[in-house]
Order: sequence, then structure tokens, then C-alpha cells
Amino acid sequence: MSFELPVPVETFDLVMGGGAIVRVRRHGRRDGTRMFVSNGNGFAIDGYVAFWGPLAERFDVIAFDMRNHGANPLATSGQDGHTYAQMTLDLERIRREVDARLGPCPTIGVFHSMSARTAMKHAIEIGFRWEALILFDPPNVPPPGHRVWERMDVFERRLADWAMGRQHHFDDPSELARQYAETRAHSTWVAGAHELMARSVLRRADSGGGWELSCPRELEASIYLQAMTLNLWPPNEAYGGPVNLIAADPNARGAPAPAFANKALARRWAMPTRRFPRPATCCRSRSRTSAAERCSRSSTSTGSATELIASQSCSALVSVDNAGGVRGQRSGPNQAPVATAPALISPKAASAALSAMKT
Repeated sequence: MSFELPVPVETFDLVMGGGAIVRVRRHGRRDGTRMFVSNGNGFAIDGYVAFWGPLAERFDVIAFDMRNHGANPLATSGQDGHTYAQMTLDLERIRREVDARLGPCPTIGVFHSMSARTAMKHAIEIGFRWEALILFDPPNVPPPGHRVWERMDVFERRLADWAMGRQHHFDDPSELARQYAETRAHSTWVAGAHELMARSVLRRADSGGGWELSCPRELEASIYLQAMTLNLWPPNEAYGGPVNLIAADPNARGAPAPAFANKALARRWAMPTRRFPRPATCCRSRSRTSAAERCSRSSTSTGSATELIASQSCSALVSVDNAGGVRGQRSGPNQAPVATAPALISPKAASAALSAMKT
């Protein structure tokens, strides 16, 4: 199986601080509830099309890579501008400029790993700009001295060492695709996702032929290390709006360190939690009462920070009514929204599930 990227409804470039370019691709329904989607460290949002592609049938999907990733050109600011602080400012600018260009619209943020932590920092330090935030597997780090801190420190430093030593140049994207498929953490991606992600994170080399990583390994490594100094361990009320946190199950075999950290975060701030039929943890902050708080159902896979969640995982989060509002099923007072579907499904099954849900 192979994935073909859908043709965007429109594409436009936004200029960030330091002159960095973020290339925005709009997919799906212009009259739908808007959904921002972005990537994890070292990856590219086009590689997640198994996740967000079918959502374009119902949503106005705004897909973009974080600076220095994927379809974006490298910023001249280099590592000095490749920080969580700058990405937080980027997200604010993207949010405002998309509304200015396309018109205001109820908007949900759906972010994975690095972009999820960026969205947390953005909500707490700048303001909550969403109807709801859906955060997949953010690599949250507890304060020093916490029993999980050392586990996260080892995890992030190992990733940084791996990133610095990873292969940078490839003769063909299929070479990187094979590496993804042979890696335990990525081996459970849906069929075709390895090839798609490889094509999405590589660009033609400037000289000598072949392909090279869109995000240089030095920048990828720097983000892993920055995770340890963000001081981001927020209580529910700090976000200013409804947040769903979707994380791996620490009881699953080979669970990565963020699974333990996110469980600890949920326990520390008494977030309601529930396990999925396939291991995962869903934690919801219920700090604002609004229509968007009725977002319901998600599923995720177990594994490290690069899971490509099946399209069904977010398709049931919200539905669009005739007035363009956000509606769904409300959980009970001590329940987090859950789905009973398997975490990783084929695009065909995801599309069938989407169709069955339409009203």
C-alpha cells in the first residue's frame, strides 16, 4: 500500500520571527470546523496523512510543519531560532494570520509530541486560542527530584545522541523508509506510512545528488535536550480551555518514558483518565465549560513519539453541525472521552468509520 498526498485547496507561506518560513497547506471543507495539525520532532506533517487525510472530508484542515521541518525551507537563524520559545511565538503568529487570511472560524488544535508541547506552552504563556486542544504523546518532563525525571532525562539524552549520529544523506527515500520499518518504535505504523514519512522528511540535496533530511540532525537533537529545561508541568486550570491529552500506556511492553511522565502528570493534577481497549491513556483537563468541551473519543497506539494514529482517532473528537458549531458526546463527570476502536487501522477502515459517523 502507498499513500498519495492530497492536493491542497490552497497553499500559502507565512513569515515567522527571524524570517523563517512556514508553508501552510489547506485541505478539506472550507465550511467545516477548522483543525490545525502539526508534527513531532524530526518528522513532517505530510507523513501523517493516514491520520489527518480522511478528516478533510469533514474539517477545514490546516496542515503545517514546525519551523525547519518538512516542506519549510531552512531558516537562516539556524539553531539560535530553533527553540521552543520561538516555536511558541510561531504558533501564535500562525493562528492569527490564518484567521486574518481565511476568516475567523471555530478551531481545534491537534498536535503531536514537539508541537504538542509547543501548544501547551503557547496556551499557558500567551493564551488559549482554541475551541479545544488535542495533544498526542507530548514528552512532558516533571520537575527535578520527581521519580520520573531521571527516566525522561535518560530518554531525551539518548534521543539527542541518536539524532546526532543518524544518517543525514540518502540515495533514495526508500532507504530511509526501510530504516523506519526496521525500527521497533516505528514498525507498527500502518502500511505505506514508512514510505510516506520518508518522502516527507527529505529534500533534494543542494549538491552531489541524492536526498537529505529537511530538519538537520543538529536541530533535531537540540529539541530533545531543550525538553529537559522547559519547566512545563501545568495544572489543569493553567491552560485556560479544554485539553485532551492522549498518551501511551506505561504498562505496555516497551513503553517509552513519556508514557510514565504523562501518567504522573495526570495523577499529579487529578485528571480523569481511562484506558483504551488497546493500551493508551486519555487524560482530559476540564477547565472551561463550552461547546468544544464535548469533544469525545480518541484512540492512540502505544510506542514512542512518532506514532501515526489512524484517522479514526480524531474523526470522532468533534462533529460539525449545520451552524458550524462543535458538538459531540459529553462524558460523565469522572470520565475522559474514549474510543473502542483499534488504534492503528487501515485508511479504508478509517474512511468507513468516518462515513458511518456522519449524520
